[in-house]
Amino acid sequence: MSTRRQVLRFGVSGVLATASDASVYAALTHTVLPGQHDPAKAGSFVVGTAVAYALARFWTFADAPQRRGQSVGFLALYGLAFLVNVGANHAGLGLGLPAPVAFVLATGFSTVLNFVGQKFVLFRANARA
Repeated sequence: MSTRRQVLRFGVSGVLATASDASVYAALTHTVLPGQHDPAKAGSFVVGTAVAYALARFWTFADAPQRRGQSVGFLALYGLAFLVNVGANHAGLGLGLPAPVAFVLATGFSTVLNFVGQKFVLFRANARA
């Protein structure tokens, strides 16, 4: 599959994963965890990650060979993206940005990191010997 098509699918997948993330974030910050943005963001990120993995593995990069440790690698990549995402969200809020703006910036940073990691490491077309 071409990189262009993968980017398009990654974009659609990202919208769906981010919608899941944002919905959970909004629900948590307005009900269970009012005013507690960091734990709410952490919980919502986990939900978005589960959606993202399913879509990446079975749609965006479906033609990539399955490799041992791929799901563990995905979790490691998302662990790093998690730190970047929550940290950027926290920094944005600390700078006085409205929560939705901080959320979008945090999502942007982790999105770039995730695509590069998935495309060139986790779901690369050719395996290294």
